[in-house]
Amino acid sequence: MECRGLNARLSTKGGLITISQIFPPGKVEIPLYDVVAVELVVSSIFPPIAVSLVGFIILVAIWWVAGGWAWPVVLAEPYRSSSSWAVLGSVSGLAGAGYVWLFAKIKITTLNSDTKVTIQMVPKHSGGRFVSNIRSMIRLIEE
Repeated sequence: MECRGLNARLSTKGGLITISQIFPPGKVEIPLYDVVAVELVVSSIFPPIAVSLVGFIILVAIWWVAGGWAWPVVLAEPYRSSSSWAVLGSVSGLAGAGYVWLFAKIKITTLNSDTKVTIQMVPKHSGGRFVSNIRSMIRLIEE
């Protein structure tokens, strides 16, 4: 079983979780009996969508107030800057929503509280499978 993140690769063999870090180079091996919790941390998609929606509403308001619903839109100089910021907000909100939709984090907590591992930018689908498989392996060890 294997899962790749932004800066690390997680894999399991037997009773060990192996975390191979790319930068800085290193390798951490955690026995499954030491693992207390494995979490897949996902973020909400609504805040970036809300930012994108607010930017779009501002664009429509500028088009209505300054452009007079005309097409093509010819705006005065002060409105051009505001519309550029609204477009930037809309695009960055959509990009943030795409990121949140695709990626998550995996947090592994062990009995020794010094070893808290967080793997960033893990694809949600493979991260979810990895976490559920690790949890089932931990349940088998506990029994």
